[in-house]
Amino acid sequence: MAGEASMLKFLKPKSRLQPVDVQAAAFWGVAAVSGALYLIQVFSFSFVHFVLPLIHDLLYLCSSFPHPLL
Repeated sequence: MAGEASMLKFLKPKSRLQPVDVQAAAFWGVAAVSGALYLIQVFSFSFVHFVLPLIHDLLYLCSSFPHPLL
């Protein structure tokens, strides 16, 4: 690990990794994960409540079995 510290010494102090940069990267990571989980949750809700009943009804319309709800 001492080699890494000496590699960073030749950089200007402003171009070294700052705590604010780490904080901003962590914030954007949390925002990206939260947004992805929100999109997945909305997609799964709409799929279960809107698409699956349509598929279920189409299967019964195309089959010779009577619909269980009729």
